[in-house]
Amino acid sequence: KDLGSLRVEDLPFFYKVIERRCPIEIDDPTTSPLLPAGWAALFEIGSLLVLPIFRKDQVVGACLLDYCQARRPFTSEQIRRATTLAGQVSLAVENGRLFARLEERAEKLTALSALSELIVSARDVRQVFQEITKAATALLGARVAQVCVDDPINRVLRPQATSGLAPGEERLLEFDAIPYGKGVTGWVFESGH
Repeated sequence: KDLGSLRVEDLPFFYKVIERRCPIEIDDPTTSPLLPAGWAALFEIGSLLVLPIFRKDQVVGACLLDYCQARRPFTSEQIRRATTLAGQVSLAVENGRLFARLEERAEKLTALSALSELIVSARDVRQVFQEITKAATALLGARVAQVCVDDPINRVLRPQATSGLAPGEERLLEFDAIPYGKGVTGWVFESGH
């Protein structure tokens, strides 16, 4: 069913479940101020049970259970079981978040391992610099990375490798040297900040 564009502000039941931190039973959804106008008819809701979903003692979502078409109260046993279900939903969401973080960390460790192996075995320093820029974009979530080498005699930094530039952007970084103290890179290098 088309809901259009709803915002959390359009869902008063969500604020009420956050405030009360316990299940809310809405026995007449057609007249309840907790539901957006027209929801009861649109979804053919007879009775509605709104349950908080917790994460580390904070309400982070809501689980909605309803009797379609018929209005009837939820029993205390149904509310108890629904509360258990909402707890399981919370665990599933948290497990999904943890799994995603572990996958991201594994990808970063794999990239670091590959980079370490390359540094130890590579004979071409330019290849090492290029791989460092690729790893920097992956590990740091940066779009562009560049490795510059210090030329203390001329007091400049010399670009050696760049990754992440879109086609046509290469010309933006076509320069032979960055003077100490010039631009962000030169300033950071000279000041140490």
